[in-house]
Amino acid sequence: MALVVADRVQQTTTTAGTGTVTLSGSVTGYQSFSAIGNGNTTYYTLVDGSNWEVGIGTYTASGTTLSRDTVYASSAGGTTKITLSGGTTNVFVTYPAEIATMLTNPTPTNGGVVYGTGTAIGVSAVGTAGQILLSGGAGAPTWSNGAVYTKTSFTATAGQTSFSVTYTVGYLDVFYNGSKLSTSEYTATTGTTVVLGTACNAGDIVETIAWAIWSVTNTNIGIGTGTSLALGGATIGSNTFAVTGNVAISGNVTATAFNSSTLAVHTRQVFLSGSSATYTTPANVRQIVIRVKGAGGGGCGGGGSGITSGTDGGTSSFNSVVANGGTGAIFSSTGIAGLGGTGGTGTASFRLAGNAGTMPASLVWTSTNWLVFGGTGGGAGGGIGKGAANGIAGVANSGGGGGGGSVGSASQATLSTYSFGGGGGEGEYLELIINSPSATYTYTVGSGGAAGAGGTGGYSGGGGGSGVIIVDEYY
Repeated sequence: MALVVADRVQQTTTTAGTGTVTLSGSVTGYQSFSAIGNGNTTYYTLVDGSNWEVGIGTYTASGTTLSRDTVYASSAGGTTKITLSGGTTNVFVTYPAEIATMLTNPTPTNGGVVYGTGTAIGVSAVGTAGQILLSGGAGAPTWSNGAVYTKTSFTATAGQTSFSVTYTVGYLDVFYNGSKLSTSEYTATTGTTVVLGTACNAGDIVETIAWAIWSVTNTNIGIGTGTSLALGGATIGSNTFAVTGNVAISGNVTATAFNSSTLAVHTRQVFLSGSSATYTTPANVRQIVIRVKGAGGGGCGGGGSGITSGTDGGTSSFNSVVANGGTGAIFSSTGIAGLGGTGGTGTASFRLAGNAGTMPASLVWTSTNWLVFGGTGGGAGGGIGKGAANGIAGVANSGGGGGGGSVGSASQATLSTYSFGGGGGEGEYLELIINSPSATYTYTVGSGGAAGAGGTGGYSGGGGGSGVIIVDEYY
């Protein structure tokens, strides 16, 4: 519990011996020990005739008792408890001399600053007008001029060019008869001497301003104006402001220009092929956004006997996330188009199923024969089916399906004996975002599905377009 000291607390006891006392009697004009509070400790004094004891004890409301925990001084000598007689003993709250800390009270000096030493009060030395007070750590504070520059004036002799002054190289301004000199008009490379390029006349006034350098190490910089901190002026404004470590900024940053040679910007890598290949994350990249496209299925061939279906497009993958390829168009009498890729495995931020290819597009009567066009492959990069020609392949790395094969020409009587190729399906598309990416990942770019072969009197389909992987890197 707490240590409590209260004013004018006194009671009496008739307890005998050296143990806990029972507070039984009251004293006119004083509070009882209930003011201390149950379970709290307090400083006490016992007075039994000529015997006395000063110590610290614990007050207990139940039974109204006060324990004698520690004795600081007594008439028995040292920290020995006195033996109470059993007569009336006064018990009251006190503040022991052994506990009290007395601070000295020095005579204040006009212009001095009072400070604490831990055991006493001190007064600093007297400063002069315009000085600032600097902490002395555990010692006395001291006064400082607090200047950001030191100005020195010289009256030159005839022909004088050299002047002795202390400065930091790169932080010195030189004035000649009130006019500031450019750095090409003097040499200041030693830190102790300035040499003018032109000799002075007798009585010329040369002035130097040596700027102080202020540094901040392992501390926080507070807000300087109430809303912002401005870093500028004669020294910082014309030099590089370098920060080692992380800088946390809340709000917007406005700059007049960026140094593109040192500013890391967004980069991109495009992978047009690769099987179980390795992607290496560039240094300092914080996030990568991956776009994956599965390959397109092949178009089916057209014609009579000997037709084959197009094959499925290959899957594209980044790490364990997969975009399925489109299916190849299947051989039938009417030409079955391939389906768009869908249902790839792995968790992606976004998925989009591929478009299906189309059935054979149209029949054109040429006055003597029918000209039949194959189906179109799915997707923006899908190949078209042509009349009396092979189907067009899907655009490389578009994931588009291949066009269907056609029949050269068919009479009215033979038309029903031919089959016409459908277009292959488009590959699936997905997007994936990875924050704090790993050093490497494995990727595969799917290959386009093979074209189906044309049969008797017909033409082959077009192959599917291959997939692609695009990785955008953010620093």
